[in-house]
Amino acid sequence: ENGKLVRTLSLPPEEARGFQVSYRPPKAGRLVYEVELSGSDVHAENNRASFVADVLEERIKVLLLEGYPRFEFKLFKAVLEVDPMLSLVSVAHLPGGGVYVQGEALHRQPEQGLVGTASDLFKYDVVIMRDLSRGLFRAGGDTSETRLKLLVDFVTKRGGGLMVTGGQDVYRAGGYEDSHLAPILPFDLTDAYGREPQFDGKFFVTVPKSAYDHPLLRLLTNPAD
Repeated sequence: ENGKLVRTLSLPPEEARGFQVSYRPPKAGRLVYEVELSGSDVHAENNRASFVADVLEERIKVLLLEGYPRFEFKLFKAVLEVDPMLSLVSVAHLPGGGVYVQGEALHRQPEQGLVGTASDLFKYDVVIMRDLSRGLFRAGGDTSETRLKLLVDFVTKRGGGLMVTGGQDVYRAGGYEDSHLAPILPFDLTDAYGREPQFDGKFFVTVPKSAYDHPLLRLLTNPAD
């Protein structure tokens, strides 16, 4: 690490084909690492590798916006809360009005439900929009939907990450096809591919067995459970 030996590892020949070296830097900063295998062979040049790592003493700041506290929101939040690399703030809009805020909000007036200024929104690294009704962005007579435009600026100007999940009040089902949000989504919300409703009546989802290995679905350590 920056020219100083910080870790050595001795392996028997049968384990030398593949191994891992774990090391935690004592401080933040830009650090240069070099890994070298002892011994000599015909191709000595491939016995050494170097790389640069930028070590930060901060977590990824995530803002989770929920339109209605359904069970999926609880599962989604549970997965994020246990990640040691994340600092999570969740804002859930409640039936009948009001919001429920969890975590230490970085923005002012979190009880309003949506972030009202760019300076506050830009304090986060990632914003996750779950099943968020477009009507929430028009609250108080804001017909220009300035807070929705702020989310677009968060991506295009701040360079923040925006994740939009499925639900009953999103995409064309929520009337977002002519909104500020539509141009930055990675798919087409227009009716160019048909004018039929997204879903006609109820539908049922079957999860393939391989998908149960995904972290979102592995809520218990025992596969049988």
